[in-house]
Amino acid sequence: MAGNMVAIAAWRICVTLALTGAVASGCGGSDPEPVTVRGTFTIPSSDFSGEVRDECDGEPRYPDVNSSTAVLLETAQGDYVDRTDLGPGTLQVSDRNIRTCRFDFEVEVTEGADDGEGFVLSVGDRGEQLYSLEELTRTGGVVLTLD
Repeated sequence: MAGNMVAIAAWRICVTLALTGAVASGCGGSDPEPVTVRGTFTIPSSDFSGEVRDECDGEPRYPDVNSSTAVLLETAQGDYVDRTDLGPGTLQVSDRNIRTCRFDFEVEVTEGADDGEGFVLSVGDRGEQLYSLEELTRTGGVVLTLD
């Protein structure tokens, strides 16, 4: 009987916490796992020289775009979610000999962190874009291109 009383008391605590939005260890609730958002940021330029897969950056047309350019993910309300740097760019050359510098990046987001209003992704001072969680996590990732 005493074991049942402890179980009932623990159940009441968990129910109370659940009703207030809190979750306690051992109550069966768990925080959502972070999801990795993968993306690319590509800049075109005929000024790029070198071989495919060589490192590149935004010089000379976009000197503010380089391996340390910030990628920032926030909620639509402006709350911080995650931040990373672009990292090194990689020279890409298309079949039509169009040269671009491609930066791959990853940030993490937790489902529900945006209260359903979306997330704002920005790369340096190059503007920002609003995305839903579904758009951020779709197959192929987020594809950003500077014109």
